[in-house]
Amino acid sequence: MINDDQLQICLYHPHPNQSHRYTRQIIRITNKTTCREVLTHYVPDPNTARLVETCLGFEREILPGDFLFDVITRNQAIEEFKIVIRRLHGMLTVLFLAEK
Repeated sequence: MINDDQLQICLYHPHPNQSHRYTRQIIRITNKTTCREVLTHYVPDPNTARLVETCLGFEREILPGDFLFDVITRNQAIEEFKIVIRRLHGMLTVLFLAEK
């Protein structure tokens, strides 16, 4: 966490066929960063991807106009909470975890 208006997020890019499974990238979001902005700036071919919040076995798609800051701060007390990026054909591609 940086301050009240920003969060630091770890973006993990998968490498399933390599010895290290993920490459870590740190990004910062503000309280006005939308789902659409993150997909556009950090995900290859964003038109085939969706952000999904997962928690305690449940999933909910995050709408393109939703603010990620709000989604994360609303759920950050729950240890199992994470945001994943799913491709439309069902493949998990990237994992977001809030830095604590």
